[in-house]
Amino acid sequence: MGWTTRGTGRNYDSLTGSEALVGFFTKKVLTYISKNRKCRKCDRGHDSSDHDCRLNFEGSAKAIESAAAAHLATQNSIFDTCHVQLGIMIGDNDSSAIGSVGAASHHEVIKHSDKNHTSKGVVNELHKIKKNHKELTAGAIKYLQRCFNYCVAQNIGDPVEMAKGIRNIPSHCFNNHDNCGTWCGYHANPESYRHSAIGDGFVSEQLFDALSCIFDVVASRADRFAAGVSSNVNESLNATIASKAPKMRFYGTTASSDARLACAINKKK
Repeated sequence: MGWTTRGTGRNYDSLTGSEALVGFFTKKVLTYISKNRKCRKCDRGHDSSDHDCRLNFEGSAKAIESAAAAHLATQNSIFDTCHVQLGIMIGDNDSSAIGSVGAASHHEVIKHSDKNHTSKGVVNELHKIKKNHKELTAGAIKYLQRCFNYCVAQNIGDPVEMAKGIRNIPSHCFNNHDNCGTWCGYHANPESYRHSAIGDGFVSEQLFDALSCIFDVVASRADRFAAGVSSNVNESLNATIASKAPKMRFYGTTASSDARLACAINKKK
């Protein structure tokens, strides 16, 4: 999903959004749709029948994403022609989109979480507890993120081992290396080993409990991102769309918006 205006992090009120399905293997756009909450002609008093009306959605900006996802998954002429169904959906950790797709489909749709969004989610949780733990510096958070990313990369396709490794991250950072694998430098040089960013490791028991809580929750969901898949190609598409329709200018209530969207999509087909 891409939006025509920038979100503030607290308020999302874009009048227009576009969404696309991209094939995992081909990296090509399969289908796309734009949703508009406003039409400039209608606002000026024109009847919707006397112009190419841009208004095709009523509801909040947030609701556009889930509605568009359900439409692309279940009302897809390409899928119908090829007699295929959407079976696995790769995306961020927004549950509303997959919920809408599942409700609109007559078969099970499996959700795989994007590994990059999952990693960012871990960082966000660490920043939430940062103010309560002096040891948890910006450098320490980056180190913990590297540990998490490494664990995911080393256990792709094996959610059990991935979960075990994720749960071990706090112990590793507190110098308990009993469950660390051969990747841990402690086993090669136990007397001289020091962490690359946190030196001799953390010491606060309160921090250990907080980290354990965060990584236990993430580990319990390892099956969702164990495939190690990414939606970077979608982010690339959104960047291309933004280059044709910059967010500093608003095209959403006119036909120019869809023309610019089509131009960007054609570059990815």
